[in-house]
Amino acid sequence: MKAGKKMRANIALLSALSLAAFYTAPTAAWADEVVEIAIAPGVLVVDAETDCTEDCDYTESVTVHAGIALADACADGGQDCSVDLCYEATCLAATAVFADSRGELVAKFSIPDVIAMLLPEGVNAYYDLTLQGETLAGEQFSGTDEIYLKEYSTTPAKEPIGPLGPGTHASK
Repeated sequence: MKAGKKMRANIALLSALSLAAFYTAPTAAWADEVVEIAIAPGVLVVDAETDCTEDCDYTESVTVHAGIALADACADGGQDCSVDLCYEATCLAATAVFADSRGELVAKFSIPDVIAMLLPEGVNAYYDLTLQGETLAGEQFSGTDEIYLKEYSTTPAKEPIGPLGPGTHASK
């Protein structure tokens, strides 16, 4: 008789723990908003001219389009905005943030800075870069896309997808 009561108590305890895990797990998983991003260009070429990190005369930049409204992420039309592009533990601050024609966030990053961030890892390789920031409501958002860093005159390991390069955005 005592074994039956103990068994029912154990079942009740396991049921309560299972329900508690079920109700608390989604809140932890949904705390950060995952947004779709597209990085352009999808391929950066390293050669004698682009292998500099200071005093480079670049007019172009790495552009990241994010599937989040600029008004949700930044105040003052992008003037007051903290958006970073990260590879592992190294992050770069955006040089410019503004809205595209749909009102979604667009961030620009210096090409030499992106190359300098990835160059120690090696060329002729794909890298997952993550755009991360915080909304005006205080929630974190992030999105990841792929970029290829290649040495001049080499062929990528896999063919670029779409007009923007190897990123996964064009394959969805």
